[in-house]
Amino acid sequence: MIIGIDIDDTLVKTNEKALEIIERECIPGNVDYYEQLDDVSGFIRNHFKEIVQTAKLYDGAKEVITNLHSQGYRIVFVTARATLSGADTEQDTIDYLEKNGIPYDAIYMKNHDKVDVCLEEGIDVFIDDKEKTLRGLNDKGIACIKMASIDKGTSDFITVSSWAEMQDAIEKIGTNKRII
Repeated sequence: MIIGIDIDDTLVKTNEKALEIIERECIPGNVDYYEQLDDVSGFIRNHFKEIVQTAKLYDGAKEVITNLHSQGYRIVFVTARATLSGADTEQDTIDYLEKNGIPYDAIYMKNHDKVDVCLEEGIDVFIDDKEKTLRGLNDKGIACIKMASIDKGTSDFITVSSWAEMQDAIEKIGTNKRII
């Protein structure tokens, strides 16, 4: 089985780190999510490199991905990173995964629309935090799991709030894709 995984707010706590920076830098705007900032482009340009280099992994992510990989699952990261407002973070992302011992078989960056990459790679299951992304993938026959990191609202997809729940969710899907 081929598992596609988003990075920001799915593998790593991007928003948590962004909010720390917003507080540290006294950036105006009372927000729960950094993309709500009035000058989100400026924030990304000035701070995203630091976020990519220092945001924490979600607890258990490394262990689950390592376990899946050792069982023969193919791990493919698909992210919009490296396209955001002058924040070239491609090498930083690769370095971060290596430094943290995250195994993977392929990585695709600069992909706001993840559908084409997932279809080309033959992704069976995709894990992301954004409902809109999951709907687009599901419409193309890709089973989806939602990581309820920022958007904790209801979802039509299998939803997990931690990586401890992720392995069970993937095993539930198995080779029989769950399509809504």
